[in-house]
Amino acid sequence: MMEFRAPEPADKPWVDELLARRSYRGCDYNFTNIFVWKKAYGLEIGRFEDFLTVHLCGRMGCSYMYPAGSGDIAGAIRAIEADAARRGQPLRLVCLTRQQMAELEEFFPGQFDYQADRDGYDYLYEIDRLADLGGKKLHAKRNHINRFMENNPTWVYEEITPESLPECLEMDKQWYLRSLQTEGEAEERELGDE
Repeated sequence: MMEFRAPEPADKPWVDELLARRSYRGCDYNFTNIFVWKKAYGLEIGRFEDFLTVHLCGRMGCSYMYPAGSGDIAGAIRAIEADAARRGQPLRLVCLTRQQMAELEEFFPGQFDYQADRDGYDYLYEIDRLADLGGKKLHAKRNHINRFMENNPTWVYEEITPESLPECLEMDKQWYLRSLQTEGEAEERELGDE
C-alpha cells in the first residue's frame, strides 16, 4: 500500500533527485510548486520504489500526476491505480505530456481516455520574444509595461530580504483586496490561493 503525506521542506532533496531522473517539462514537476500549492490542491507526495507519486484534488476531482523517477513505470502506475481504488476514486492522471501518453498506450493499450484541459496548459514563451516583446501577439504586454511605467515613474527593483518581507506581504494583501473588488466573490478562493 502506498503512503501519501503533505510535502515538507525536508523532502526537497529526494523529490528533486527523482524529478531530475525524468526531467519532465512543466510547472507541476518541481518541488517548489508542489510545496507551495499543497494546501490549495491538497497535494500529497509518496514514494513508490524509485518514483515520486503525487495525489491532488482540484476542479476535475482527485487525480495523480504521472510518476517521476526511474524503474518500472507500469508497476508505478499499477500501484497508483490500487491507491485510487482504495480511496474509492477513479484513476485520473493529470498534466500529461505526449511522451507520457505514448508510454501509457504502450503499457496499457486502449485503457485510457485522453482529454485536453486548455485551462491547465503552461504558458511558454521564447526568451528572446519575451525580452523584446516584439510582434502583434505581445503588443498587449508592451502596453501593460508602458502603462505601469507611466503610472509609476519612481519604481525600483529590489531584492526581497528578511527586512523587506513585511512590506512585500502587505503589498500582497493589498493586491488581494483590490483584486477581490474587481474579480468578485466568485474568484475569492482562486485569488486566495494565488
